[in-house]
Amino acid sequence: MAVDTEAAMAALFALTNPLTQFKTRSRRLQFVEDMAPETLPAVFQNQVSRTDNFALNTIYAADIDVEWYVYAYQANDLEPSTPILNPLVDAALNALPPDGTKSTLAGGGTATVFRAGPARFFEGL
Repeated sequence: MAVDTEAAMAALFALTNPLTQFKTRSRRLQFVEDMAPETLPAVFQNQVSRTDNFALNTIYAADIDVEWYVYAYQANDLEPSTPILNPLVDAALNALPPDGTKSTLAGGGTATVFRAGPARFFEGL
């Protein structure tokens, strides 16, 4: 069985399509410091790693580790950005299907989504 990494990446990022609150959406990660305030909020997908699972020298599945980055802008340096950021993170996480949901990919393959790891927050300095 061939694993179509690109189909999986495209299908996963397509889950952000209905999230209209984001002004910038991309699978090419940018540094928040390089973004203008008028381009925020933003969501990015970063492909981290792929681990193939084998049986009888044949790949039967692949675990693909992906990170989503959510950026927001707070104009007032004396106020926290989390009241703006938290609803955006919630919307992105809620766009993910429940763990174990099997999705059909373009080309006819399937992918099963599992959410793993913490959501990390950084408000800047």
